[in-house]
Amino acid sequence: MPKIRILSATTGTTEPAAMKDLRGGGLELSFDRIRRGPASIESLWEEVACVEELVRCGLVAQAEGIEGLVVNCMGDPGVDVMREILTIPVFGPAQTAMGVAAMLGRKFCVLTVLDRSRPLVDDQVRKFGLESRYAGCEVIEIPVLDFGNDPDETLRHLTDAARTAVEVRKADVLVLGCTGWTGLGERIGAFLAGLGHDVPVIDPLPVTVRTLGALLDSGLAHSKAAYPFPKSIPGV
Repeated sequence: MPKIRILSATTGTTEPAAMKDLRGGGLELSFDRIRRGPASIESLWEEVACVEELVRCGLVAQAEGIEGLVVNCMGDPGVDVMREILTIPVFGPAQTAMGVAAMLGRKFCVLTVLDRSRPLVDDQVRKFGLESRYAGCEVIEIPVLDFGNDPDETLRHLTDAARTAVEVRKADVLVLGCTGWTGLGERIGAFLAGLGHDVPVIDPLPVTVRTLGALLDSGLAHSKAAYPFPKSIPGV
């Protein structure tokens, strides 16, 4: 049974409710979060501010015998850094979800948080080499820390954005652009189905955990030729 740890890149995040369902899928899951850093991530500065603590958490996890890590943030902060420092595989939900989206359709659209997030998502798509499969992103203009203030309103904005992505942008796959929306993929998919749109909606955190589990079962990890060790590795 693969031992996977979900690492939260923010200080206030609690163990995702989705872990309960994922634990029933043949995975041994644990959770950790940074102790110092941003409460939410909506900018490049906040992505950078959490990396040192994520590395510390990653080193601890590897020392404890964890076999793979998932960073719980769609910015994928610290993923490439930890791939250099660690020998266990490290997965980010953005890279994983977008890669899966490219397999499930011809054009994917990302539903994201704020208008200021658009350039960050665009940069990720270019980094992952998926520009030709990208239909752009739709935003809901609700900050991460405000999602819980009115969950019904958040869902309404997401379904509106999903409809625009499919009917205007002609996307045939959708990616939820924040792991704070974990669990809403099925509800958004059902909404679209009610409009006659048979479009997959990817919930990045559970998809990433299950993808990592499958690769661990296959004995695969990231290439150390692509992510060679640095000259020195920090201590725990």
